[in-house]
Amino acid sequence: MFLGRINRGILICTFVISIGVMSLSCGSESTKKEFIGAGFTPEGINCSTPSINGVYMCKNERLSTDDVIAVDVVLSSAKPVFGIAFDVLFDPEGVSLSRNEDQSIDFSSTEERVWKHTFVSLQEDSYDRVLAGASLQRGDTSLTGNIQVITLKFRLSGRDSHLTFINNNLLDETGHPIDAAQYNWYGGVLGT
Repeated sequence: MFLGRINRGILICTFVISIGVMSLSCGSESTKKEFIGAGFTPEGINCSTPSINGVYMCKNERLSTDDVIAVDVVLSSAKPVFGIAFDVLFDPEGVSLSRNEDQSIDFSSTEERVWKHTFVSLQEDSYDRVLAGASLQRGDTSLTGNIQVITLKFRLSGRDSHLTFINNNLLDETGHPIDAAQYNWYGGVLGT
């Protein structure tokens, strides 16, 4: 009788543990990862207190949705700037540029329309680089301070991706290059 209760107890414990293991492992291979509430983590900077003479990225909460992450590119400059151009590298297996219905790249210019001309383009024959820039119009007063340049929009498609600035260029009020190496260029990580 005593052995019968112990065997029954062992059998019940084994059954409960087996059910728990099966429920945790069932379907784990076939479950597709969802990216609801995905985010962006800036690298090397606090978006609420940016450094002077830097270009950085921060998540735009207002323009982000469950499946699109909007990332503001912001210029912080003590020197007057007339134009800015740069490339952003990303992992095309992890993210893609968000597209409009007509398949054009989905991006936003600044709300205040500070810049007169903005552009965003996927580099020809490349799926891992977006070219972007903004400039004023001849005769406009060059800009200083914290200035939003453009908002890029991305869709997560598989894994986290670093966003990295390369080919960085700044122009002064005379149209001459400003040494971009004098500025810190901060990227970030898109992810879940």
